[in-house]
Amino acid sequence: MTYNLIIDVDGVMTTGQFLYSSEGKAYKIFGPHDSDGLKMIKDKMNILFITADKRGYLISKKRIEDMGYSIELVAEQDRHSYIKEKFGMGNTIFMGDGIFDAAILKECKFGIAPNNARIEAKEAADFITASNSAEGAVCDACIEIKRKFFDTHEDLITLQNGNLQVGIYEGNIVSIFKDGREYMHGGSKPEFLKTAEDQAGWDKSEIVMFPVIGPIKNYGVKFEERIIPLDQHGLTRCFPFHLAAKKADYIKLVQEYQSNTPIINAKYEFGKNRPQYLHWPFSYLLEKEIIVDAQEVKVIFSITNNTEKNMPYMFGWHPAFKIMGDKQLGIFEINEQTYTLGEVIKASQENMAMQVKGANVVTYTNKETNYGITVSSVGYGNAMLWCPSNGSSMFCIEPVTNLPLPEQSQEYLLSNQVETLLPLETKKYLVVIKPFKIEEKSNYKVCILAAGRGTRMDYFTKTFNKALIPIQSKPAICHIIEKFPENVEMVIALGYKKETVKDYLTITYPNRKLNFVEVDRYEGEGTGPGYSLLQCKEQLQAPFIFISTDTLVKEDIPIPEKNWFGVTEVPDTERFCSAKVENGKVVKIDDKIKSNNKYAFIGLAGVKDYETFFSALVCNHSLIGGEVQVSNGFTALIGKSFLAKAFTWFDTGTPTAYTYTLKNYPNGKGYQSQ
Repeated sequence: MTYNLIIDVDGVMTTGQFLYSSEGKAYKIFGPHDSDGLKMIKDKMNILFITADKRGYLISKKRIEDMGYSIELVAEQDRHSYIKEKFGMGNTIFMGDGIFDAAILKECKFGIAPNNARIEAKEAADFITASNSAEGAVCDACIEIKRKFFDTHEDLITLQNGNLQVGIYEGNIVSIFKDGREYMHGGSKPEFLKTAEDQAGWDKSEIVMFPVIGPIKNYGVKFEERIIPLDQHGLTRCFPFHLAAKKADYIKLVQEYQSNTPIINAKYEFGKNRPQYLHWPFSYLLEKEIIVDAQEVKVIFSITNNTEKNMPYMFGWHPAFKIMGDKQLGIFEINEQTYTLGEVIKASQENMAMQVKGANVVTYTNKETNYGITVSSVGYGNAMLWCPSNGSSMFCIEPVTNLPLPEQSQEYLLSNQVETLLPLETKKYLVVIKPFKIEEKSNYKVCILAAGRGTRMDYFTKTFNKALIPIQSKPAICHIIEKFPENVEMVIALGYKKETVKDYLTITYPNRKLNFVEVDRYEGEGTGPGYSLLQCKEQLQAPFIFISTDTLVKEDIPIPEKNWFGVTEVPDTERFCSAKVENGKVVKIDDKIKSNNKYAFIGLAGVKDYETFFSALVCNHSLIGGEVQVSNGFTALIGKSFLAKAFTWFDTGTPTAYTYTLKNYPNGKGYQSQ
């Protein structure tokens, strides 16, 4: 059977918003990820888009045809009969968001609604996406369609409980998201979902280690006068899990092995002496249960000996996690001992891994971002820490029953170095993964400049402040605010259309401390970002982060423990405030003049020495381009330690940059790096 996929454009592919210029032309916001999702199923089914928007039809038509698909103009009240008569409901998958879509969603083969659809549509749908419209909803739908109609159950599974989400692919945990933050390394993700970060380091996300842990001398172990061919970490890594049970927040996977069945060695290389096939003289049942609670992920392994003789073995789990900040600031805490990520890298290169005896709880924290993860285990008793190199984006915390010998002996399965399972005996092993963010008492503030008219944006800002320009269904300033913990005080400079910004933010963030400063002059000679910042001086008598409201970045923003200057490399710095950088420090600042500098200031900085900064800004009245620039104050920090901090910059300050940001934020290249 050939299925039809029919997708409503407005409110599904787009945010559902309509942006008008003074000439009455409508603009729509499409998301960047949906086209990638559609590519997965493009050759598997007929895909058609429909819209009821006559005025914006040409806009929708342009985007849909650019992706390589067709679109039809069909009124809301006519689309049910249109689909039924032209395609039939029995082989049609439909995705819609509105009240008129409910009847179609209920009657068609498989109905899909975005997470932010109307309640009538969501109640009628068979599947509700995790993402909102224009934020990956269609991509979510395509993944589910591929899984449900074209793939086996192992392909991609998502478990969720509250704000904690776990992705499973081919029996492996490949992602752990909490409050939108990724904690798991994605080396085992499907290729179309992998990021550059997922590809830096290990090519796996996790493996099960059984019946051995670590390297095998000569790739074999001796048992009952036989040499059993095994490779590093055993054979379970080479053997697929199969789905046994699944709920929204729970999955059970099983691996059942019959003794002496040859298994293709995943580490086999032609021409090398590694065995092509692995064997094990015991039958076993390995069960893997994953439970997603509101704050943590539980992974329970059960191993059963289905052989009529005692089975010697080692058991361990080998998950990989993201570093989540500066490698030099990654810290492990185990049994009141502290190890740096650098020490783990060194041990990994010299001894395969850092081995820690008697470790049942391992906590990793990145002191730059304050994100971390705790791995607690029951039944294992030991742990190994591994990170292959300084170029890696991941590290591993591995609970293990036994620490491998530096060079494994062929005899070790018969020694007291291993565990034993009696015939038909089952042993269980538990791992609890708890992601966290340390919410420290805030000793700094954040200043967001949103006073100006945003004249470079032309018609976009004629009716509203540039801070409210939408990015992925959310005003730009909201993306900035949500980069910081709730306990950080926000000092927001307002001028043009100030009441709309103030009212929106007050309603949206009732639990945040928002301090609004009204700038008396926000246009004309002598104004500018430096002038607006001076209006906030009394509110900023503490270390602070300065950020322009038209600046978005991909990376986490470090706290101002040191003075730092946010930069990105650009081909020509003449139209920017720019910095000369030597050994990672700013040694000179030039503002909108021709220079040999490579780095442009992106309107983001951390100010530790605030008194020095404001003293210089107060005393320096020079105008650049008719405005008081913040460079007047930053120049004074060069005499202090003033670090250059590189970011992936997404600019919303010009129509061209804004258009690029709409398509690529937050996962693409920065605007100036395109």
